[in-house]
Parts: sequence; structure tokens; C-alpha cells
Amino acid sequence: MKYTFVRADVVLECELEYVPAEIGSTENGLKIEPDYAEYMDLVSVTHKDVEMIGFLADYVVRDIQAEALEAFRDKG
Repeated sequence: MKYTFVRADVVLECELEYVPAEIGSTENGLKIEPDYAEYMDLVSVTHKDVEMIGFLADYVVRDIQAEALEAFRDKG
């Protein structure tokens, strides 16, 4: 999924992959594997044709992933 992330005059062109939620397995009513929530995996981030993914702070990556997931859900 392509997503444009904008913060304070900085435009980042992002490429993300959607990872669907997984329900862990159970056996005899007992949970033997955990559940995993859906999320977006950030693959690439460019700014003015320069790859930036290695330079982003963790909180920026989380913000991009959260906003992209919201946009993905809204598109349905």
C-alpha cells in the first residue's frame, strides 16, 4: 500500500504491507498460541527520492504505521 505521511512541511512517501490479524489456536479450550493484531509493516520511506527508513525515529515509524492502518481500514 502506498501512503503519504505529512508532518510540518515534510512529505514522506511510504510503502507498507498489510498483515492481517491472526487468532491463536486453542486445544481443549486452552489457548496454546497467542493472538496477533493486524498491523502495517513499513517497507520503504522516501523523501525527495532519498530512502529514509533507516533514519526515522521509532515513534515516527509507529505514527506512519498507525495512520496507514487507519487509512486502510477506512477504504474498506
